[in-house]
Amino acid sequence: MPHGEPVFAGVFLSGMLVTFLLAGVLGGAVFYLALRWAGIRATLFKAMLAVLAGTVIAFFVAKLLVLIPVVGILLAPFGYFVAFAWVVKEMFDTSWERAFLSLILVFVIQVVLFVALALLTGVSMMAFLTTCPLSF
Repeated sequence: MPHGEPVFAGVFLSGMLVTFLLAGVLGGAVFYLALRWAGIRATLFKAMLAVLAGTVIAFFVAKLLVLIPVVGILLAPFGYFVAFAWVVKEMFDTSWERAFLSLILVFVIQVVLFVALALLTGVSMMAFLTTCPLSF
């Protein structure tokens, strides 16, 4: 029976694949809901593709902006947001306003879902903050 590093690598990679697919489906569903609320016609599959394309393109835009000395670190989050909005605008043939609105709605929906899940599972925010490695 095989054991050791190859088995660990296979389990690790399959776990990453399942996590990636689950995140894509859940992220796409939340994004689909935000698109519909913003008045943009979309399908779930196209929303999932937009999440994937937007994440990749916005990541590279942010990485390029970080290379600018001094102000790059301040421009990167703004560039990420604008690049993602551009992907939404182009994929769904909509206006800049609706693209930005959909991204803001995604953020609001995710915060509401996080708080609802925390309340449903009994996880208190203070317990999370005290066990967080970044807490002081």
